[in-house]
Amino acid sequence: MFCNKCGSQVPEGAQFCAACGAPTAAEAPQQPYPQQPYPQQAYPPQYPQGYAYPPPPPPPPVEDVPNTGLNVLSFFVPIAGIIIYATSYQQTPVKAKAALKMAIISMCVAAGIAILATVLAVVAGLGAAGLASSLM
Repeated sequence: MFCNKCGSQVPEGAQFCAACGAPTAAEAPQQPYPQQPYPQQAYPPQYPQGYAYPPPPPPPPVEDVPNTGLNVLSFFVPIAGIIIYATSYQQTPVKAKAALKMAIISMCVAAGIAILATVLAVVAGLGAAGLASSLM
């Protein structure tokens, strides 16, 4: 027989439940399937005094080597290299610095080509002006 209040097993003929002290009714209807009580556990679980919690697992290692694809992207689109550096310099500093370096190299090459083109245009313009004046 089972207690109607807590569900613990009570010996036949007992007037009170040994677990909770509730009176048992002899004429209580029998349940078709006896209920087994759920084990009562404290929440959160109680650990013994001095229990050492296990340390959390270490984060997975991050590969921090320069990436060729990001470097090529940073060379042809310098703003992408600056954005890559700004967003990932704390997690992967080597990869971020390589992307920034390629963006700076790209800007220097573009500035050099612009200066060279300007100088050549000026020289070609002076040469054309000199040729035009000699023909007259």
